[in-house]
Amino acid sequence: FELNVLLRHLCHSYKVQGHYSEELYQNFYQKISDCILFSQLEKLFPTIAESYLKLIRDYSRRQYSNLIRACLDYIDFHYAEDITLSGLASRFSVTDSYLSARFAEETGENLISYVNTVRIRYACTLLEKLQLSMQKIAELCGFSSSNYFSRVFHQKMGISPTEYRKQVQARIS
Repeated sequence: FELNVLLRHLCHSYKVQGHYSEELYQNFYQKISDCILFSQLEKLFPTIAESYLKLIRDYSRRQYSNLIRACLDYIDFHYAEDITLSGLASRFSVTDSYLSARFAEETGENLISYVNTVRIRYACTLLEKLQLSMQKIAELCGFSSSNYFSRVFHQKMGISPTEYRKQVQARIS
């Protein structure tokens, strides 16, 4: 349990968004609790460490300025809303051009591309866990239409949302 707590704390020090590390923490807390034998725990340790390190590698925000970190946090919690460059610039009291340039410089992608990446990540979760219509998933993820959602999904993932759902269901079966 201590390792799980220490690795969650490490995620926080690397500015990983709390909901990511908390989900992982809860998952491993349950797996550790379910272990009956010490050998089961020994086998679990590498998986725990690798999972937290991947989380830090994929979601660390330590290298970003306060402005960009605030934008990323806002997008993570408001992805289903209408997010625009001018809206974010206004929210953080900077000009559109300044925010656009800083965002691209620090993250390596433009703001709308990042917003769509976050939305598609959430869409994948919905496609994997729930049997909702594409229209409903598009709506929950902040896309204006299911056609635009499908187009962006295919662009980011290389397959359609329907095909993605089929592949996930085939793996589970």
